Amino acid sequence: MDYLASLADSFGSAYTPEEKPQPSEEQGTPPVPAFYMALYEATEAVAIGDLAVEDWMAVWHRVVQTLEAMSEQIAYQVEKVGRSLGEETLEAGELLLAGVEEALDALEVMGNYLDPERNTEHLTKGWEDLMEASEAIARAMAEYQRLRKMIAETTT
Repeated sequence: MDYLASLADSFGSAYTPEEKPQPSEEQGTPPVPAFYMALYEATEAVAIGDLAVEDWMAVWHRVVQTLEAMSEQIAYQVEKVGRSLGEETLEAGELLLAGVEEALDALEVMGNYLDPERNTEHLTKGWEDLMEASEAIARAMAEYQRLRKMIAETTT
């Protein structure tokens, strides 16, 4: 099974820019991707003092490790499969890899919360950056899947 094609479930539904639900006053912000839900809950809890920093750090570290593993797998798949599927598919895979790297950068910002002053602004900024990176990942995944479907239809 193609690893890149299976990533979409991790980040929830992907929308084109025209389809993407926009937050409204009644709805609040768009839903958090399921992949990050434990981190979201832990981040809220640690920010208000309802969770020990060590417990938050364990959740954060699991997400970092998972994204690092994803990054390695994506790089491998882009190298292995991307070239055989054409330049557009290779570019979509590279965009996906860039989105995961952005997510890791955002997690690094969140990790600055571990500095002695425990500034919750690191959590807030890192979370915002993580959501932006997730949107980039979802867009790249949608493009990759579109290209794979198009290729499959032309080869059958």
